[in-house]
Amino acid sequence: MKLLIVFFIVALWFPAQATETEETPTFGYEMFQRHGAIMLLIDPVSGAILDANQAAEDFYGYTSEELRSFHIQDLNMLSSVEVESERQAAAAEERNFFVFPHRLASGEVRTVEVYSWPVEHSGRIVLFSIIQDITEELQAREELHMYQQHLEQTVEQRTSELRTRTGWFVTALSGALLVQFIIIFALLKVIVSRKKLMEELRQSQEYNRVLFRHSRIPLIVMDAEDFHYTDCNDAAVAIYGMSNRQELLGSTPADVSAATQEDGSDSATLAVEKIQHALKEGNARFEWWHQRADGNQWLADVHLMRFEHAGRRMLQFSLIDITERKQAQQELQATLASLQQQIDDAVTRSRQQDRIIYEQSRRQSMSRLLLNLAHQWRQPLNVAGLLIQEIEECFLAEDVDHKHIRQSIAQAMEQLVDLSGTISSLTHLYETQGEVVAVHLAAIFRQSLGYLTQEQRGMLCLEQDICPHITLQAVQSDVVEIFVELLANAISIARARKRSQVAVAMTVVTTDDGAVQIVCRDNAGGIDQEILPMLFVPYTTSQFRKRDKGMGLYYLRRMVEDSYCGSLEAENRGQGACFIVRLYDHISREGESCP
Repeated sequence: MKLLIVFFIVALWFPAQATETEETPTFGYEMFQRHGAIMLLIDPVSGAILDANQAAEDFYGYTSEELRSFHIQDLNMLSSVEVESERQAAAAEERNFFVFPHRLASGEVRTVEVYSWPVEHSGRIVLFSIIQDITEELQAREELHMYQQHLEQTVEQRTSELRTRTGWFVTALSGALLVQFIIIFALLKVIVSRKKLMEELRQSQEYNRVLFRHSRIPLIVMDAEDFHYTDCNDAAVAIYGMSNRQELLGSTPADVSAATQEDGSDSATLAVEKIQHALKEGNARFEWWHQRADGNQWLADVHLMRFEHAGRRMLQFSLIDITERKQAQQELQATLASLQQQIDDAVTRSRQQDRIIYEQSRRQSMSRLLLNLAHQWRQPLNVAGLLIQEIEECFLAEDVDHKHIRQSIAQAMEQLVDLSGTISSLTHLYETQGEVVAVHLAAIFRQSLGYLTQEQRGMLCLEQDICPHITLQAVQSDVVEIFVELLANAISIARARKRSQVAVAMTVVTTDDGAVQIVCRDNAGGIDQEILPMLFVPYTTSQFRKRDKGMGLYYLRRMVEDSYCGSLEAENRGQGACFIVRLYDHISREGESCP
């Protein structure tokens, strides 16, 4: 309120002062200069300090001339944007009260309240600002606020402590009453439970007594210290062939056992070992030969169990007479051994018969091969004979053309040399029959093609992919037979289905486990689904009215499995059949088994 009165007084004198010169100062200006409140005249546009009174000089520590050289931004610690915003707001008379931090000449920063009004001075509008230092007032307010907060916190703390103590007292009193109630309730429950447990114990003892006495399984209780029988049921008396319980009680295992057990061990010594094992492990199960008073021996399945009663270690065991079951098992084992021997003999005879049939099949394959070769040999021999006859006719007709004769002789010799090579190859093949050598699969396959008839080769559209470096420890005739059988099988199926040609793809590769894998694919229409599951069973074929059919693939598989530890599988792929043969190195010794 004091600031407002000062402002109105100065504001009334400023218009009159504006018309006078500096040499004749007015009362209002004198009051502006000498008033104890800090006053500034500020340009509302630039913020320049136009004038300052003595109180401002004393407060800021600058002279009047220094203050008039400053802008208000030089004193204000706020940014120019914030100061400009506040100054424009004051010029528009939106508000005339601000709180700013001002810096003094000593560098100290004081918090001030600034009251600004627009007034007319020297013919223009300026801001008349009265500044009041409120630093101590703010500090006092802050201290008052902190004291008030401290007082409130103290009151709250005391109130909380009082409530807590009261709550603890109430809780303690309630807890004591609750504990007392729980104790009384627990005592009542213990009394009721004890009565109930006593009744249950009585019933349990009665139940166990009835269960023990009337059980159909012989049960005996034995002292673990001296091995005497202390209790038993009627079934135990009966199985030992005694007349009453007193006759059995007091006995020991040695009294009712045979002299020796099945392995020849002394019964008394072995009984101690069994009992010690049960005491250590908690239970034991074994077979034991007993002897009744009449000398009759019987075998029992014994279940021995350790327990404690009245602070003493005890043993309980049950007995099951397994004499008849043991005899039946022995008879059954003898019967099974006899049957196994008969099966082994039958398998041996079957293998011998298979070997005989296998050799017969191989001889039949040899015969077919020789027939094919005889058919092939007939043609080159006929060609050579015709050439010789043609030479003879030339001589008889005295029409000798030496060039023609040499050509004919060369053609005849070519046919004979080719025939001789085939015979040599066949001779070498069967001279090495049974000899295991390193066989080059690519060369053997080319050789196998020579054992097909011209008609068979004419039906083949052959595609082969065989690496020339693949070798196998094998009998050459075995590998030839595999190739010839696979090719002949595809040709036979195509011929049976009235096809003039059959495409065959023969691939030979090595696998990661060292096997040689032969894959033969054709487009002859595949294997009948009814035959496929039994394809390698003897006499399985689609041509039942022809002799010697249905054995080739069977014996081929036998040879692959028995001699090469391999496998022969068949499946349908695409438009035909696919045979997959896996071969390992030939077993070198007779009777050696596959790994």
